[in-house]
Amino acid sequence: IQSAEIAPGFVLRESSDPSFAFYAEANVDAPKIWGAFRDLSRGLLGSSATLLIGEIDENPIPLGAAQTGIILGLLEPYAYQLAHDGLIQFGLGARTDRGITEVFVTPTKHFKVWLNDEKEFESVMQAHAIERAESLQFIDEYPRTTTPLSPEQTSFADHASLFEHLRTKLKGNS
Repeated sequence: IQSAEIAPGFVLRESSDPSFAFYAEANVDAPKIWGAFRDLSRGLLGSSATLLIGEIDENPIPLGAAQTGIILGLLEPYAYQLAHDGLIQFGLGARTDRGITEVFVTPTKHFKVWLNDEKEFESVMQAHAIERAESLQFIDEYPRTTTPLSPEQTSFADHASLFEHLRTKLKGNS
């Protein structure tokens, strides 16, 4: 762990998968996670998207689809918890005529992005002062301990309640 060099930045690679042209991973400083997620989602996804969310050791599940801006608005009050709770992973995904696009924040709070618009991705990263790197290390490559946020930092007693709240709100906006 002493040799770990976790630094902000992103790596972007061409994809051999025909569903998306590029795959990126990024380390983003905690205070910038929500803004980068929001702006990547606005810039890369189409007008509608599906919210994916889950706990650390489970596969994320789709909670519902709606206009991308509506989903981001629903998530905004929980931005701190989403960006800092190491027991939650979340993202938005969409399938368009250009293929699959997904902006996903892992439990270790690094980004995984499947995309087709390289220029828009780089523009958003530049706007958030996140530089391109040839290679990066990510926290999930190392042993770690994850602790929950304190109750004062969360809006719901447990993650399941938050997820159900978001599902209900999405159903009302679809």
